[in-house]
Amino acid sequence: SRYGGEHWVEWQPENCPFYPCHFEGQRCDFCYCPFYPCGDESLGHWVTSSTTNGQVWNCASCTLLHEPVIADYLLRNPEASLGELKARKKRMEEQGRSSP
Repeated sequence: SRYGGEHWVEWQPENCPFYPCHFEGQRCDFCYCPFYPCGDESLGHWVTSSTTNGQVWNCASCTLLHEPVIADYLLRNPEASLGELKARKKRMEEQGRSSP
């Protein structure tokens, strides 16, 4: 990721100010979501920006791409759609194999 400036850095949880908001064992390959702003209200919602007064997408509670199995799948299948990833997670949950 480019977190930390104009150079590539290796992500370390202890250096990330956002990591405490997430779950133990999450994957951060997609710290910057390739689907942002997805507009899927099951994953986030629109809020008014305190700096611009405009609408911005808030997906702070979304963990979809941080699920290890989903992150691995997207790395192997970069053309996968958001709908495909959500369906895959739902199937895993129905089979009792959800990620942490």
